[in-house]
Amino acid sequence: MSNQILIDIELPLGQAPLSFRSLESIENWLERERGFWAWLSKGALKGMFTSLANHRHRIQGVITKIRALDDANEIPDSNLTELKTSLEAYVQSGPRLQHSDRRAVFCSSFLESEDEEFATYLLKLFHNRKEVVQNAKGIRALLEFWAYSNSLSKENSDSAAEEFEQLNSSFVTRHQSTLDAIESGRSEIERLKIEIEKTSKYQQEEFEKSQLENQNRFVGQHQTSRLEWKQIHDESKRSLEATNKTYDEFMSLKAPVSYWDTKAEKHSRWALYLIIVFTILFAGLCCVLGYEAYKFVSPVLDQFEENPQTEIPLSLILPRLGIMGLTATFGIWPLRLISKNMLSQLHLSTEAKHRSTVLMTYLAMLRKDVLSETERSIILETIFKPISTGVVKDDGAPPTALDLVNKVAKG
Repeated sequence: MSNQILIDIELPLGQAPLSFRSLESIENWLERERGFWAWLSKGALKGMFTSLANHRHRIQGVITKIRALDDANEIPDSNLTELKTSLEAYVQSGPRLQHSDRRAVFCSSFLESEDEEFATYLLKLFHNRKEVVQNAKGIRALLEFWAYSNSLSKENSDSAAEEFEQLNSSFVTRHQSTLDAIESGRSEIERLKIEIEKTSKYQQEEFEKSQLENQNRFVGQHQTSRLEWKQIHDESKRSLEATNKTYDEFMSLKAPVSYWDTKAEKHSRWALYLIIVFTILFAGLCCVLGYEAYKFVSPVLDQFEENPQTEIPLSLILPRLGIMGLTATFGIWPLRLISKNMLSQLHLSTEAKHRSTVLMTYLAMLRKDVLSETERSIILETIFKPISTGVVKDDGAPPTALDLVNKVAKG
């Protein structure tokens, strides 16, 4: 199989592109990369070394797959694309500098005089990672990076390094004084801690003492509250029993109370109706009597005006007097009956209201539990005593007209 290929790879960080003409050239380049960056496995960039190894393994797998093809004339484009993609992933990961780049060579030149940590700081700076360092090696690496970037000579770089050492010595001295101040502050903190523990212990004891006093006070108040609660409970129990008794009595007397209230309302309504009828009949009777009186007086006055000396005959007076007497008699009699019935209805209404009031008073006294058996019997006798209608029974209508005239004449 022909191993002739043509792959161009663009490199990051301003490096010249790579061109590969065969699989062997790729393998040789990978082997040089592996040997050059082996020092990464000993420093803080061990993960970067592992990533490079994984990419190399992937590239080697693609090369092996290409060599296993049976076609000796041409490598498929898919395999070349996969190989190029793997190479591009390799140069974009890890240090991103190939072994022949002068910056990579500059970083590795310090492996003998310094160590992997110093070279790692330099490599990060070439990656444009402006990290803040907190130690002398990081600051010296920053100084070397600055000297390299500004193309300073080795002598100028060493002079700057000596100045750095002086500054570093001053920093160490100040750092030590700071540590001494921190240690002094730590001692003060320990002293304060002991005082806080003593104060906390004292407060704990005071709290437990106060808690015990509050517990004893609570027990006493609890006993008092139990006694008060028992008294309230007994009173509530008696009140509830009285209420139940009142409720039972109320349910047994509910129908009588309702009956007497209804009866009082009914009699009051009938009394009102009878007052209206009495008023109407009375007004009618007055009108009739006035009219009859006018008919009786009018002829007499006419005849008297014609001849004042003329005597008025009895034939003219007696008929009119008789008619007026009968009208008055038969008109007054219904009015008397209506008035008596009206008074009877008022009497019955008052009696019903009285009994309803007595019943409600009886229930209220039961609620207060102040009734003795004798008082209870007296009230019940009052409630259930017979009731009179209030109608006078000697006012029946006369059997004949003569009896009616005699009764009217007698008053």
